[in-house]
Amino acid sequence: MDQERQWALFRYWIERDLVTYIFIEPRLQCALYDHATAAGEDRALIERAFGQRRRGRDGILRYSPGHRDHFHIRFRCAEHDWRCGEV
Repeated sequence: MDQERQWALFRYWIERDLVTYIFIEPRLQCALYDHATAAGEDRALIERAFGQRRRGRDGILRYSPGHRDHFHIRFRCAEHDWRCGEV
């Protein structure tokens, strides 16, 4: 995983409030967390992404079994997309 690029993509989505969840393996979350903190990212953004307890259930990045080598993203519904529903 290219941590710098992966974090840049996730940060883009999170800062623009485009995603509700990103499901990813805990060890990959740890690598991204370490990269974000070492890069001096804003603490509020890190807490929003990873949760207050790091790898907790209150962040956007969350564990879901079967995501060792990929991730899934749950994007927010577009404002005027009547076919989309938040789950």
